[in-house]
Amino acid sequence: MSPYELEIRQMGFFRTALIAGVRPGQSDNLKTIMATPPADLKQCLNATGIRQFSAYAKRFSESDWCIVYFDYSGQDREATAQALECSSPWWNQVTACLEPHPRAIGKSSKWTRMEWINHVHGADMKIATTVERGMVVTRLHPDKELWYRTLHQTNWPGVGDQMARSNIRHWTTFLIEVGPELYMFSYNEYIGSDREGDMKAMQADPVTQRWWTHTEPCLNPLPEMAGKGSWAGMTQLLQLP
Repeated sequence: MSPYELEIRQMGFFRTALIAGVRPGQSDNLKTIMATPPADLKQCLNATGIRQFSAYAKRFSESDWCIVYFDYSGQDREATAQALECSSPWWNQVTACLEPHPRAIGKSSKWTRMEWINHVHGADMKIATTVERGMVVTRLHPDKELWYRTLHQTNWPGVGDQMARSNIRHWTTFLIEVGPELYMFSYNEYIGSDREGDMKAMQADPVTQRWWTHTEPCLNPLPEMAGKGSWAGMTQLLQLP
């Protein structure tokens, strides 16, 4: 059984990231709508099996994009987009600002579910007092896809241990093609109080350094990241408690 199938069986829910384009001229409108969700949105989402919901935006490949992340406990993993859109009439305002990823053209939803690549549990949930949720993005060299997937189906225990020591948990990566390029999005949660110190500790960890000698050559950072690392930050539009 693959790690992907084991994850679904063991957790009892499905880690989900959906992507949709933002219609030209609608980025500010989308931000405004996302900033004022209905008071009962969390309850509406929970009723359809959606929890841990957050939404992000980023401009790349000459277009604006919206990505949402959530844990889905419904029985049909193919129905995640429909479950999201049917949870509240408020989503009609959101989807009016969107245009479909090419995979979704001609389908009933403008959202496309991205492929799950891996999940690193990291820090123990029981020690969390505050949680900062976020998402980052990079590109993957197409000729390195097989090697990158192989590495992340056999995550090194030492890398996960250092993530835990650096107060990172639920590092979860998704992949999708946009035009001729492959894009990866990683959702993560930080539960520490000294992010700068924790990140320095990760950079200094010998196992993590060796891991990066294998993973970094697979990545093709966004142009804005020239000389500044591999993963670009994204703008958070909405985070439900």
